[in-house]
Parts: sequence; structure tokens; C-alpha cells
Amino acid sequence: MIDNKGRGHQGEHIVAAFLFGQGWQATIIDAVGYDIVATSKGRVIRLQVKSTEKALLSRNTRRYGFTVGMGREKHIRNNEDHYNILALCACDTGNIYFIPAAEVNRKTYKFNKEFFHDKNLSTRSWKRTIGLI
Repeated sequence: MIDNKGRGHQGEHIVAAFLFGQGWQATIIDAVGYDIVATSKGRVIRLQVKSTEKALLSRNTRRYGFTVGMGREKHIRNNEDHYNILALCACDTGNIYFIPAAEVNRKTYKFNKEFFHDKNLSTRSWKRTIGLI
């Protein structure tokens, strides 16, 4: 069984592999506030990755949950000082939901199971997010 730290590493590798497929060079690093630095055509972005193993039962519905605040108290600060893009990764499906840092406005994100079973989610949210930052 993979522990939380291992799950985080798994999500980072899923995100890095996706970025390579989009033509970006991705490097997983151990830095405060971000997990991946990606470059393409002279552009540099920092990504914070949050991962979950699978949808869990919550209020009689299976949901994916992500805690995205920073620090011990999980504060929502000026995220753009730390990262450009938040990547929420459902490890069981391999799908990723990308959010521009400027739009991150809560400590926890929850999604119904079906949300991460959309085969176009990663590409669609990536294109939207990279176009906004």
C-alpha cells in the first residue's frame, strides 16, 4: 500500500508525463510551494500537485477530495507567489484537473466521481489554464 507521500510522488509523475505529452519539459523538484517546474519555448511555469488515490464515499456519493491550502494551517495565501498552476490528480484514473493559481480560492476541492472519469479533462483543463496564465 502506498502512503500519502508515495501517493504525492505518484501524482507528480502522472502530471510530469502528461506535460511531456503536451511538449513541455517537466522536472520534479522538492521546493517550498511547488512540485514541478515545466518549460516550453522559453516559458517557465511552476506547478503544485495534489493527488488522491480514489473517490471516497462522502454523503452517500463517491467523491474525490483534495486539500490545497499551504502550510500547517492550510492557509489560502497569494498562491501566485508560490506556483502558477494547481494540478489535482486522481491517481486511479490518471486524469488531472488544472487550475490557474489566481483562481484557487478555497482550502478543499471536492468532485463527484464522474468528473475525473472524463477522458478529455486533462487536455481541456490544461489548454484553458495555460491560456489564462
